[in-house]
Amino acid sequence: MMERERTFQIKGEFVILVIDDLHWIDENDGMFIEDLYETLKRRNKGLLIISSIRKAEFEKRRKLLREDEFFVKKLFEYVENGEKIYLKGFDKDLLSELIEIATNIKDERIQIISEEIINYLSKEKEANTLFAIETFNLISDENFSQKYKTIKILKKEN
Repeated sequence: MMERERTFQIKGEFVILVIDDLHWIDENDGMFIEDLYETLKRRNKGLLIISSIRKAEFEKRRKLLREDEFFVKKLFEYVENGEKIYLKGFDKDLLSELIEIATNIKDERIQIISEEIINYLSKEKEANTLFAIETFNLISDENFSQKYKTIKILKKEN
């Protein structure tokens, strides 16, 4: 194995490392995290890793781990054995609430629209927040309504 040398400038008692979409991590990322961890350990400092990953993506990625992905395997073991906080996905009720707040519109059709958006974007009744909001923005846009000869769904109150 090639010798790795990294220099870390660390202030404070610990480092917080945030990893979004952990399933995209590769062996180079894993080696970096391992080097950081070992450096902190030698200096009596801590490492807190906060990561996000969907359970299905975690299981799928874990099954695809290769034998030579030593550091990624080790990281996945930490994740599997570490403390977890499960977050509820973005559903029709949350989307309805967000639309009402953002548009200042109170209309029973918002719940119906939200449910249709979520159903369209997701098989599991939860959807990517960005896609759900952008879908609502798109269908609410006057240019979209005129171009596709659709009815303006909701009108923002002044």
